[in-house]
Amino acid sequence: MSFLKGLGKKISETGQGAAQQAKIFAEVTKLKSNIGDEEDKIDALYKEIGKAYYEAHRGVEGDIFAVQCAAIDEAKIKITELNQQIRDIKGVQVCPACGAEIEKNSGFCSACGAAVVIAEPVQEAAAPVEAAPVEAAPAEAAPMGGISLDKTE
Repeated sequence: MSFLKGLGKKISETGQGAAQQAKIFAEVTKLKSNIGDEEDKIDALYKEIGKAYYEAHRGVEGDIFAVQCAAIDEAKIKITELNQQIRDIKGVQVCPACGAEIEKNSGFCSACGAAVVIAEPVQEAAAPVEAAPVEAAPAEAAPMGGISLDKTE
């Protein structure tokens, strides 16, 4: 009987220890989550500072970050080109009023209702093509069972 009593006490102590460990784990996890949130705030602020610096100093000759600002400008141009390729593949254009994607030949935006001017495709001036003189085809001999359609015969 004392064996069962000792076993019960041991199980109870183990359960309390596991509960305590679970509580510690939950508290540590919550604190680590809070730390992660604060680190995300710092990263967002660094990004905001960097963007403000870029906007204020881009194109400034001799700036210590001129190379990085120029690289950002090039990346923005590339992004614009790639987005246009995506729109070309999808057959859409951007509404000039609201920025929504609409069908390429739409007269009106389906999102905001604004009139959309359809841009005429730019055509390069082609060199005039001179027509080759048309030669008369030789008359065939009796194409319709011996009946000739040529009035000269």
